[in-house]
Amino acid sequence: MANNTEEWWSVDGVSLHQYGWSVTTVGGSRYDVPPRRGSNMTLAGRPGQVHRRKLPDARTITLMMFVVGWDPGMGLVPGVAPTTEDQREQWNDNWDFLRRLVYEDYLSDNRVTLTRRWRLTAPTFPTTRTGLNVIAGDPGTPTSGQSRVLVANSYAEMTGTMPPTMTGRSRAEFQLDFTLADPYFYGPKVTKQFANQELAYLWNDAHDVAAHAGINIDFVGPLTNPFLSNISTQPDHYVKYNGTIPAGKIVTVHPGRYQAIEHDPDVSTGINRIARISNSGAERWFNLLPGANAVKLYGVGSGHAVLSWQPPYV
Repeated sequence: MANNTEEWWSVDGVSLHQYGWSVTTVGGSRYDVPPRRGSNMTLAGRPGQVHRRKLPDARTITLMMFVVGWDPGMGLVPGVAPTTEDQREQWNDNWDFLRRLVYEDYLSDNRVTLTRRWRLTAPTFPTTRTGLNVIAGDPGTPTSGQSRVLVANSYAEMTGTMPPTMTGRSRAEFQLDFTLADPYFYGPKVTKQFANQELAYLWNDAHDVAAHAGINIDFVGPLTNPFLSNISTQPDHYVKYNGTIPAGKIVTVHPGRYQAIEHDPDVSTGINRIARISNSGAERWFNLLPGANAVKLYGVGSGHAVLSWQPPYV
């Protein structure tokens, strides 16, 4: 797989920047922020409207591309002059490969993994590293004049029809229209285990709070009335399991989906424990602010908790 840039897109691990095809878009919708869903309230006798908080909505990302009759991995080989027929056959193969790559209909839910890679220096967050020691998930601050390449994935559905505009028999321009039902791109998973009563600092490197998807909490017994609290928010917020989790059992809390499932080795399916969950201070039970977060596990017992999350980028 020969990439022609360090900032590149891929579909299910296949680069969209090769000798046989490549993304030509520099700006456009791929740099758009997600639209917001919702509307303000209009009240009788009140001027204007009453503001209501909106939610990020689904969005479409369009990648403009070209495809040519060259070998995707090698391009034109020096000293070798491909015939018109060779280039035509290679174009046909390249076009067929791309169509099969993005139009999945039988092995998945019609979605592919769309991955973007882009270079950034250290962003500025409302919370900082000042006075903190080890921070789980912190990529660190690049030294002066340097930067890092971020890699993040999204599940995307090809919703365009991909019509080619032929600029020759062995070259065409086209566009890929991907609809992201979940508008975020998620970075690699970060995992932190908490001993009971342990306070740890966690780093969310993303543009938004880590709460909606890709965040899970495992309460591992023996624990009684365990709760995980983020004390960096105003006010503090927490999610709590009300009851006792015996040794050898795990209760997994999915804050973004409002689910709590007990995993019992003696039971083939999980047990719904949502009735035992309470929370305070956060709309989705638990979240991590962009930047540094001080998080602590409370409860009784020798068990522990495991928090995992994926930073959401726009």
